[in-house]
Amino acid sequence: MVKYFLIMVGLFSVHYVLPSQQAPQLVSTLVNGCGSPDGATEYMVVYSGSTSFTASTTSINIQYSTSTVANLFTITDTFVSGGNATFVANLNGLLNTCDFTFVNVNPSSTLIPAGSHILILNDDITSAIDFSAWCGQNLTNVYVLFSSDSSWPANGVFANASATNRLMRSVINVTQTDFSYANNWASNADGNYVQWNDGGGAGAVYSNYPNCEPNNTNSLPVSLLYFDITQTSDKVLVEWATDSEIGNSHFTIYRSQNGYAWDELGMVSGKGDSDKTVQYEYSDRPPVSGRYYYKLKQTDFNGAFEFFFLLRIDYLEEESPIKIYPNPTTDFILVETDATIVMAIFANLHGQSVELTPVMSDCELTKFNVEELTRGLYSVLLFSDQGLLIKRIIVIN
Repeated sequence: MVKYFLIMVGLFSVHYVLPSQQAPQLVSTLVNGCGSPDGATEYMVVYSGSTSFTASTTSINIQYSTSTVANLFTITDTFVSGGNATFVANLNGLLNTCDFTFVNVNPSSTLIPAGSHILILNDDITSAIDFSAWCGQNLTNVYVLFSSDSSWPANGVFANASATNRLMRSVINVTQTDFSYANNWASNADGNYVQWNDGGGAGAVYSNYPNCEPNNTNSLPVSLLYFDITQTSDKVLVEWATDSEIGNSHFTIYRSQNGYAWDELGMVSGKGDSDKTVQYEYSDRPPVSGRYYYKLKQTDFNGAFEFFFLLRIDYLEEESPIKIYPNPTTDFILVETDATIVMAIFANLHGQSVELTPVMSDCELTKFNVEELTRGLYSVLLFSDQGLLIKRIIVIN
């Protein structure tokens, strides 16, 4: 699902498209489980995308084939009704102090929020797996489902010994994505997994988790904290930030006047591996006034790459008469304008909104406390005696 916002700011408008930074799809599969039977510890990681949905065999459908697309068969035809609360509690018990929680999913009743990670386990699993390596990634909740499909038996379903490509398909909230993987591991060892980039296709990462316990965040999709463009004087400022980076070589910024033919503007080096928020920016001066599109490409050291969503701006010489600062912010913003602000609505990338009233208003300066907002990019709809005014802020608390 793609959301469109038309934002009028002073004498110029910004129209930007906000799909999820990662499509709703299968992200990673542990192909070779640990112990006997090893199928009991095979698992998959799925990303929910930009729209919430109720967990079911219809909204989460994973298929597999050892040969051709025509022979794909579903391995999530049935989920354990009510889930397995005891096992999920054991998963949480291994996390100790962590910033996310595993949530037991009851199929057909549990709502999976937009931007969520879903862990699908074989219902034959008996020993809890330690996912502590995922701590510190701002996941909030990870939703756990247990497949009881007879097509995914305790002795395993995923093959990794043959050089022939294996095929998978995910249909997540009606979005279909196809994947493939081959025997590209160093050895046929317990804990081998494959990870795919946004959009599926061939496997991007082939590696091994000792004891089937993830020791990195390769199972988690690459996403941006925010990606934004604003006009400052006679320039367009392109800004973005990452929550974490793994093997990130560089970013490439592109500009287009029609959304089809693109000019490469420049590259900005990534941080390689980082577990902290990193902010980036790139300044561009379009040749003439008019409508422009911008997009961002992220490239790993291994050559894998991903394009993020498009932003559109109607570039004019005159700046907006509204000022909001500090931006980015952690706890409050000040709005400087000659209009009287009576209320503001803060809308995030997932379509969620919060209504706030000023905590201080003094002549041309109005203050809002935003410490309760989660981190990310917000459209701020300011209701004033001069009508609706709209700006954007970035919260980095």
